[in-house]
Amino acid sequence: MKIIEKGILSKEEKEVLHKLWNNEYPARLHLKAIEDFDLYLMDFQIQYIICCMMIQIKLMVGHLLF
Repeated sequence: MKIIEKGILSKEEKEVLHKLWNNEYPARLHLKAIEDFDLYLMDFQIQYIICCMMIQIKLMVGHLLF
């Protein structure tokens, strides 16, 4: 499997991922509209950014301590 990192998904890519999501996960986790999938992706991106910021802060604090 090849993993590709992308910052911005095209409309077509989002539609394919949305269908894949709904095919792979149980009905209770389905995202009915593409807009729901967009909200999920946005939340995921925000969590990723926060995690990266926390890592950077820990690195800076660690650097100051040593």
